[in-house]
Amino acid sequence: MDLAKINVFDKEMNFLGKVDRYKSLIYVRKWQSYGNFEFHVPKPDPTLYADGNLIILDEDPERCGVIRYNEDDEYYAKEATIKGFSLLYLLSDRLTVPPAGEGYRVFNSTPVEDIIYALVKENAVDKRPIERLRLGESQHRGGSITFQTRYKVLSDEIESLCRQSGLGARITMNPDTQTFNFEVVEGVDRSYDNDLGDLGAEPYIFAKKFGNVRKRNYTHSSVGAKTTAYVAGQGEGENREIIILGDDLTDVDRREVFIDARDIEQGESTALEDRGAAKLKAYQATDSFEFEVITRDYRKKWDLGDITTFYDKDLNYLDNNQIVEIQETYEADGIKIEPTFGDPVKTITDVVKSTSEEIKTESRTSVGGDKTYTHTQTTPAMKWTVQHNLGKFPSCTITDSAGTVVIGEVKHMDKNTVEIVFSAQFAGKAFLN
Repeated sequence: MDLAKINVFDKEMNFLGKVDRYKSLIYVRKWQSYGNFEFHVPKPDPTLYADGNLIILDEDPERCGVIRYNEDDEYYAKEATIKGFSLLYLLSDRLTVPPAGEGYRVFNSTPVEDIIYALVKENAVDKRPIERLRLGESQHRGGSITFQTRYKVLSDEIESLCRQSGLGARITMNPDTQTFNFEVVEGVDRSYDNDLGDLGAEPYIFAKKFGNVRKRNYTHSSVGAKTTAYVAGQGEGENREIIILGDDLTDVDRREVFIDARDIEQGESTALEDRGAAKLKAYQATDSFEFEVITRDYRKKWDLGDITTFYDKDLNYLDNNQIVEIQETYEADGIKIEPTFGDPVKTITDVVKSTSEEIKTESRTSVGGDKTYTHTQTTPAMKWTVQHNLGKFPSCTITDSAGTVVIGEVKHMDKNTVEIVFSAQFAGKAFLN
C-alpha cells in the first residue's frame, strides 16, 4: 500500500485541493457506527481545513469524512491538527421523531434492515432533510424484530440495530453527482469452517504461522456484564408487567439488571423480549482481538465487516468473528493496518454510564397516579433546594451531565421540599419518585 492522498472538498463538494504532505494520518473505519480521522500538516490553511469541509482518501468513496476540528499549534508542535468523522456522523444530528399524534415510532415483526432505512428516510430525507443524502434499497436482512423509538439520536439507534443483527451501515460520497449515499451492508463470511461459504468467498485465517500478523492484543472483559434481565413494561408496583430473560442462570453466573421498558404497550410480551435481548447483548462480556497485520491482503482478501478465523498458538485460541473496526495509520516510516475483531471492549466509564441510564429512566418515568419530578440544576451549588410539590417523601436519584449517578446528602424538609447537599459545587439533575 502507498501513503494515502487526502482530497478536500467544500460543503457543496467543490474540489479545493489535495494533501499529500503530512506528518501522520489516522483513519478509523467502523462497521456499526461512524468512524473518525486525524491528520497533522506542517502549515495551517483555514480555507482548506474549514469546519464542515469534506475529505476523501485516494478517490475511495468509502473512506470519506467531514472536518469538525482544526487546531493550529504555534507553541509546541508547530503544526496544524485536523480531526473529523466519517459521514455516518451526520446522522448524529437527527433525532427519531415519532409520527404526528403518536407517542413512538413502532415497528412490529419487521426486518432490521427495513427499520434502519425507514428511520433514516423519515428523519433525514423526507423531513428535516440532509439535502444531498440518497438512500439505497433494503434487502430485508437482519431478522425480524419488534422495535420502537422516540426522540433518540438516530446514529445511536442505527448502531444498536447493527449490533443486534451483525449488519453494518455507512454513508459514501460521490463528488461527481455531489451526493451522499446511505446504505446498509452485510459482511462476507470468510471463516475457515463455513462449509457453505458465501459465494466466491475464500476463507481467511489470521495467524503468525501464516505470516500475516505482526502483533496482537487480546482482551477479555466482563466488567459490568449482565446475564439476567428483568424487563418491566407498563403498570405500577405488583401490577407492573415484568418478564425475565436468562432466568435459568444461577449462582455467580447470574448477573441481574433491571430494564425499564414502560414505553412498550401493555401485553406486548414479544416487544419486551426483544428490548431485553437487545439490552443484554449490550451488557455481554467481550472478547476482543486487535492485530497489527501485513497490509498485502487488506481489501483484497478481507475487509471491514467480514467474518474471518483467527488463531493464536500461544493462547491456544481459535475462533471466528467479525471485523468491526480497522485503524489505518499512515506515517513517513510506513503504514499500519490494525483490525479489531468482536465487540469493542467497554471502559469503566461506558459501564457506569449505561447502568446509570437504566436507573435514571426508571426513576424519572411514571404512569398513573405515582407522580415524579425532575429538577435540573444549571448553576453549580453545594446545596440544592428542590420544591417538588409531590406531597410525599420521594426517593431521589442524582446524576451529572453525562448521566453518571452521584451521591449527595438528601434531607426531606417536608413532603414538598428536599435539600440536597454536596461536598463541592455541583450541577446536574435530580429525579424524584
